[in-house]
Amino acid sequence: MEKERIEEIKKTALLRYGKLSGKPLMLYHTTTDGLNYHVVEVEKESDDIAGLLEAAFHDIGDRFTPYLKNGELNLLFDNAVYTIMGAVKEEELDETLKEYEEYTNLDLGYVIPGLIDVIEFCKED
Repeated sequence: MEKERIEEIKKTALLRYGKLSGKPLMLYHTTTDGLNYHVVEVEKESDDIAGLLEAAFHDIGDRFTPYLKNGELNLLFDNAVYTIMGAVKEEELDETLKEYEEYTNLDLGYVIPGLIDVIEFCKED
C-alpha cells in the first residue's frame, strides 16, 4: 500500500478515535455510506470481517466504559459507534435493509447498515 494512502487512512482514524493504539487499521465502505468510509482498529488482518467489526465495536465500548452511567449504553456511546463505525441500533434500521437483510450484525442490538463493498487493511511498517 502506498505511503500516502496509509497516511490518509491514519488521518481518518485519528479524527474518529482521537488517539490510536498502533494496531492495524481496517478501512471499509458500505452501500449506504455514499462517499464516507469508516476506519476501525483491529488486532490483525483476517477474512472474518464480521468478527473484526464485532471486536472493534466492543473495543469502542471499552474505551467509553468510564463515561457510561450504571453500565447502560447512552447517547455518548451511540454517537461514538455511529461516528467511528456507522453503526446504529437495529430498530433504527431502514425497513428495506431489514427486508433484504442488507446489514451486518454487531452485538447488543447494533448493526452496520448496508452491504460492505470495500475493505482495506493498513499498518505501519
